[in-house]
Amino acid sequence: MIVNAVDEEAAAFWARRKFLPLRDNPLLLIRPISEIAATLRQVPS
Repeated sequence: MIVNAVDEEAAAFWARRKFLPLRDNPLLLIRPISEIAATLRQVPS
C-alpha cells in the first residue's frame, strides 16, 4: 500500500502505523500488503 502524505505531520502519522518513507521522497510511504494482512489476522473477530 502506498500513502502520499500531504505534509511532514501526516507522514509522521503514517510512520507510527509502520509505513516506511521512500528514500527519495519522505512524504511517500509504503507498507507491504502482507504486513497489513498479518496485522488484521491478529484482530479478534
